Amino acid sequence: MSPSPKKAEFIGSHEHLVTGAFYTVSEYAAINDIPLKTMCSRLLRNYKVTNKMLLPAPSFAPVSNLETDAQRLSALWLNKKL
Repeated sequence: MSPSPKKAEFIGSHEHLVTGAFYTVSEYAAINDIPLKTMCSRLLRNYKVTNKMLLPAPSFAPVSNLETDAQRLSALWLNKKL
């Protein structure tokens, strides 16, 4: 007999979820369009899901600390082998 999937209770307000009902991690991920790995890490030790846990995953863009054209040009030459 295979183990049943872990279910977590939903506490909050959502148009597709019922407050007090139990859903699996994959159901939460599919309903809210969140990657499954992200949802798994959010529910690692939690048995109650709130609206905050169902927010979309943040996207991080690389930020350069070089401000001027001169700094960018200097950085290119500093990385070259002699």
